[in-house]
Amino acid sequence: MVTKYKDSGNARTAVTDDADHSYEQGLGAGERNVDSATDGYQVTRNECNVTVCDGTSSVAIGAGSASDTHLLGVTILAAATPVTATIAGFTKKNNAGTEAAASIVLTGEDADEAGATDRFFDFKGAINDQAGLTVTASADEAVIVFWKAK
Repeated sequence: MVTKYKDSGNARTAVTDDADHSYEQGLGAGERNVDSATDGYQVTRNECNVTVCDGTSSVAIGAGSASDTHLLGVTILAAATPVTATIAGFTKKNNAGTEAAASIVLTGEDADEAGATDRFFDFKGAINDQAGLTVTASADEAVIVFWKAK
């Protein structure tokens, strides 16, 4: 138990069970402001950059170096034919521990199918550890990349 002291005139008195000393009056770091519905102190949304892949050639995401970008997610819009997004910049390993560059191919849905929707792939902030992050779309303006600089 921590002993606190309370000044009363010219004397200091030890206080061990005083309610006004047990409640923190200010907000601590990262604490939510419960007195206001609009003025909070925590991040409530994941802020990021958005890149719409223009054309079908490789698009650089971030500054173009290894370990410089957090990939948050990729959306592939439903189109007349299935759209793919090829992502490069990550590492693949085999059971011998050998590392090499990896390409991840994501596939969207065919809009002509019943119930087809846009597809979102969550990468949870993965960092491009092998090379500069690039995305190549198979259709113009059908792939949207959500990312954040490291």
